[in-house]
Amino acid sequence: MLDIDVDKEKLLYLNLYSDEIGGEDIVGDSGYLSRVRSMFGDRCLRGTALVQLESMEPFLRNLFAQIRPERAIEIGTLFGVTTALLAHYSGHVITIDVSYQQTAAYIKHCFGVDKKITNCIIKDDEEKARVLNSTDFDFAFIDAVHTYEGVKGDFELVKKCGKVLFHDYGVEQFGGVTKFVDELPSDEVTIRKPFAFWEKR
Repeated sequence: MLDIDVDKEKLLYLNLYSDEIGGEDIVGDSGYLSRVRSMFGDRCLRGTALVQLESMEPFLRNLFAQIRPERAIEIGTLFGVTTALLAHYSGHVITIDVSYQQTAAYIKHCFGVDKKITNCIIKDDEEKARVLNSTDFDFAFIDAVHTYEGVKGDFELVKKCGKVLFHDYGVEQFGGVTKFVDELPSDEVTIRKPFAFWEKR
């Protein structure tokens, strides 16, 4: 049972037109990012794990398809672009963030993965720890606070799952991510900039 105290007022969906709610997963096998861009514009891609990196879509698809998580955790959601892609390959995705972007409601509804996603809005690191310590999951994606301390703290909370993907590895302005990942055992890390994937051996 999922033990998450969600603030319902913050998670009210937008009023969508009936033809925008398909209820069917239409993320598809390719071209997801270009469809997001054509439907929602470049704004919803800024700051996401796929911003201006359509070449990375096949990498993420291959990784998610190999892992096929039963329950995935995503720390740092923003517009939910990567969330919807992850949900396509997962039984369920729990996203954790300090705020909720309304664009995320449109994206998950329009691509038919809303029933596979739980949004958890947290107030602070203490609440985040409580949620993660009381939840079972088999994959985690870290894309929140990019300082060394922030990434390390998130990793300590999710490493129990044995499979963790980091975003912004090797990106100059986010040196904390690179510094932390480089401290992990090299034989447990696969680098594909700007991503790094850790799997416990």
